[in-house]
Amino acid sequence: MNNMFLEVRAHFDAAHNLNNYVGECSRLHGHRWEVKVGFKIKGLRKDGLSEDFKEVKEMVKSFLPDHYYLNEYFNFNPTAENIAQKLFATFDKMTKKFLKNLALEYVELYETPETKIIVRRK
Repeated sequence: MNNMFLEVRAHFDAAHNLNNYVGECSRLHGHRWEVKVGFKIKGLRKDGLSEDFKEVKEMVKSFLPDHYYLNEYFNFNPTAENIAQKLFATFDKMTKKFLKNLALEYVELYETPETKIIVRRK
């Protein structure tokens, strides 16, 4: 089988402020965060699919903190870097438990359409 990858995109709306930061982002503000989650396809089912796209996307969306104040939702300073690392760890556990034909490869977290953090498997 060739190297194949499955990617799903989702978004969530959430507010935060950055602790220990000097500047505008120290004040409460919100974003429409976009997440891209990429998986390496390890195998195919009898029907020729790795996993059902809809089910993978629903699973990803179920772990996103939509309409939350992220400073209260997470137990860390909610920078894009910290959020992306947390999402990677969460999606990695989810993938290993529920998606036998996929392996998590990367998470891309867009704080704005022009800026993102990428966390990749080592």
